[in-house]
Amino acid sequence: MPHSIRRQLASTYANNKKPKTMKKPKPEHQLWIDSCTTAIAALEELIALQADYQSEYDDMTESQHESKRGECLDAICTLDLEGALDTVRTAAELELP
Repeated sequence: MPHSIRRQLASTYANNKKPKTMKKPKPEHQLWIDSCTTAIAALEELIALQADYQSEYDDMTESQHESKRGECLDAICTLDLEGALDTVRTAAELELP
């Protein structure tokens, strides 16, 4: 069989493959729970980092507090991540009808 015909046949078979079965989308309430779970894990990690940054900031001199890094650390340390975590935990407890 000539090469060109083989290529045509291969192309025809390749284009006639059955489509892969698609996964069913998750129900809306499961997406909510999964998203809350992901957010909780991320916030817990940020809170741990925030504690490390607070220690670093506390060890800085006054002049270092005024540096760019000192200002950034201060901004990070003043974020209410615990409040955000409480909010997401509350959201995770909501049951969508």
